Amino acid sequence: MSNAMFCYQCQETVGNKGCTQIGVCGKKPETAALQDVLVYVTKGLAQVATKVRALGKTVNHEIDRMVVGNLFCTITNANFDDEMIAERVRKTCAAKKALMAELGSRDGLADAALWEADDKAAMLAKAATVGVLATSDDDVRSLRWLVTFGLKGMAAYAKHADVLGKHDPAVDNFLQEALAKTLDDSLSVADLVALTLETGNKGVSVMALLDAANTGTYGNPEITKVNIGVGTNPGILISGHDLRDLENENLLRRTHGGAIRMSSSAYELEPSKRDENTDQKKAIAAVAAEMVADGDTIIIDTGSTCMEFAKLLSGKRNLRVVTNDLKIALLLDSCEDITLYFIGGVLRKHYNCTVGNFGSEPFRHLVVDKAFMGANSLSTSRGAMTPDVGQAEIKKTMLSVADKVIILCGSNKIGQNSFVTFAELSDIDTLVTDSGLRRKLQESLEERGIDVKIAP
Repeated sequence: MSNAMFCYQCQETVGNKGCTQIGVCGKKPETAALQDVLVYVTKGLAQVATKVRALGKTVNHEIDRMVVGNLFCTITNANFDDEMIAERVRKTCAAKKALMAELGSRDGLADAALWEADDKAAMLAKAATVGVLATSDDDVRSLRWLVTFGLKGMAAYAKHADVLGKHDPAVDNFLQEALAKTLDDSLSVADLVALTLETGNKGVSVMALLDAANTGTYGNPEITKVNIGVGTNPGILISGHDLRDLENENLLRRTHGGAIRMSSSAYELEPSKRDENTDQKKAIAAVAAEMVADGDTIIIDTGSTCMEFAKLLSGKRNLRVVTNDLKIALLLDSCEDITLYFIGGVLRKHYNCTVGNFGSEPFRHLVVDKAFMGANSLSTSRGAMTPDVGQAEIKKTMLSVADKVIILCGSNKIGQNSFVTFAELSDIDTLVTDSGLRRKLQESLEERGIDVKIAP
């Protein structure tokens, strides 16, 4: 029987040799193939970054985070999200290409650095030539992958430390240099043995980094009496970096000796409070306004951030604007170069906008370049949300006629839920938010294909 896959990175592998048809962990051949390709292009990115540093140039820390994140998501036998892995391959290929511009020449670069692909079919085709068994020499193969698995472990520690705000450039530099060396066919078995030992030594350094991150954030470990009896509900063991992740997702907040659950629901502000966070809204509006070109046909949703956005359009020429917000309509009516289309419907009391489907039928036949939409919350699992059912209906109509959907949303609303979803994450092209957005949330949204623009 021919191999559908080959994976031997964990201690549970079939016959202590390798999973060849399906992983003991449940991993499917397609997932294993995409992970192989992700590791391959990550090694290519590491080679490019190493060469750039050799020229005395600086490599952005986001490249370090990409390398660490890529390795980390291939070591965890819990996340089998093929689309996420494929998107990471795409982003890594783009990062390689951009970083290569710093070199001036592609001489000496391996195929892992030069190869790129956008569609999953090409990635799966490539996987057949870049997996574990692609190296024919048994000794070289074993040592290269022993180093690679060691680097994956280092990446896990480095990732956790970074979540807690600790970062060591020396660790990232070594990680990338060692990855690049696994592509070097000139290295002998003796060279690879030396690299393996060096990887183990550096592993101690990154463990110390994580220890400093944990103790610096949560204090030194103390002997503590805990209840180990049986409870009425399932329990989950949470370590320091996991707790920070849960804090970032607005699920738990650390307290002395434990944690408390946080509400993840976003509610609608009363009209009298919609002028809060004005600076934040103006910053988001300024970035969004730069996305409007003369001659565009756009939709502007209701809301205070959308109002700040509308205020910046007076200098645009030959715009067609569709809106359901009375105040925005009155504002733009005074602009000679803007043709205004107002969506009728039921007027929502105190919010100066129309809602529901009544009166919106003629607008279903429009073709609009961009829809600039507000949101009461943006959930990484449920999408853009609003507390009002009628508001959700008219928002869905707006989205259905737009070529591009741009969400204007403050960072304080991201990672929360509301009552009704009006846009799935797959419906959203761009999110414009402020600098308060947590990095993990930004990464999660970008992995789903959303272009995240941060207002200064």
